Amino acid sequence: MLYPQASQSFCKIIASRFFYVKLICYIYTVIITTTTMKYQNGYLPKIAYHMANENHEAVAHFTERQIVAYGPIEAEDMVWIMREVNKIQRIWAAEAREFNMHIG
Repeated sequence: MLYPQASQSFCKIIASRFFYVKLICYIYTVIITTTTMKYQNGYLPKIAYHMANENHEAVAHFTERQIVAYGPIEAEDMVWIMREVNKIQRIWAAEAREFNMHIG
């Protein structure tokens, strides 16, 4: 890509990520059209935990936050949530069995 000479343009490119416009430094950032997720799975792990714990109010709360922040929950998200719920319940059942074995 050819850049115009600084005298011919209002902008001077000094690096691939920084440029000056009228003596004010701007940092070039790429805006991604898809939602940038703060966490890899958004609020899905919290939804799965509270589903396993049967806390319906928290499930509704985090579902709403997921929808607002990352868009609607799709089929593959529901599959992921159900796998996590099953995994959490298996872990809790194993911990309960282990605890009860130590009690006698």
